[in-house]
Amino acid sequence: MKFTTLVMLAVGASILVSTPLAAQPWDRGDRGGGYRGDRGDRGGGYWDLDRRIYWLQERIDRGRRDGSLDWREARRAQDQLNRISWQKRRAERNNGGQLGWQDRRDLQDQLDSLSRSLRWMRNDNDFRLPWLP
Repeated sequence: MKFTTLVMLAVGASILVSTPLAAQPWDRGDRGGGYRGDRGDRGGGYWDLDRRIYWLQERIDRGRRDGSLDWREARRAQDQLNRISWQKRRAERNNGGQLGWQDRRDLQDQLDSLSRSLRWMRNDNDFRLPWLP
């Protein structure tokens, strides 16, 4: 009786532990080519690179409009985003229109870095003098 109860408890515990793990994407080493912040069209919870680039462009434009980015910060972020876009196009051109998982990973890491930079720049509460642009 004790043995059966212990086996049932072990099976129940393993199901309880494995359920959240089963809900995770299975291709975590590859990163699947996109940001995990959205379920997106791919079903795996990833944004593709073009969608992330577009979204970051919108963040830069919004920061310019609302004044949360000064012109230097906006220029720096825009230059970085342009460089990432150029690297993506070059990698696609060199690989017959496809990106390998290493290229995707490197581009995603660069987009992550830009996103963190934008968050910091927009929330750093610079003291701007009203007569300066």
